[in-house]
Amino acid sequence: MSTLFATLLILHILSGLTGVIYSFRVTFLLLKKEIVQMTIARSAYFAFASYIISWVAGGWYYSKYYGNSVKPAITSGDFPWAHIVFMESKEHIFLFLPFATLALALTLSFTGDVIITNSRLKRAVIFLSLAITALAIIVTLSGILISGGAR
Repeated sequence: MSTLFATLLILHILSGLTGVIYSFRVTFLLLKKEIVQMTIARSAYFAFASYIISWVAGGWYYSKYYGNSVKPAITSGDFPWAHIVFMESKEHIFLFLPFATLALALTLSFTGDVIITNSRLKRAVIFLSLAITALAIIVTLSGILISGGAR
């Protein structure tokens, strides 16, 4: 593996993990009794940016290296399901994450104090944040399984 591909893979992993951490932070901050809306919105934007960076780095890595070198090794190895099930699922779930995270960030930015006073809106935003965090964790665990299938 060349230095470029290794760098893209590391960037993909680290930025994805950063997105998971910020998504968890958003959820955690929303569950607090007193919320600071702009802090939460800023965290959501950081999660969004992290997911976009991970998306671009991972897409480049996949199209230039994984598809030609790693995928054939996994699909012809002892654990072909690692790619067939988890990579395919990961690809489709991850497409949803940046957009859901952007919707969450925009909602947090433009709702003003309504999110503090409207319990239905707050519950909906918490649910969206929990869903994003859960999906991000599933995508991360899928990546770990895929990496194990490549070994």
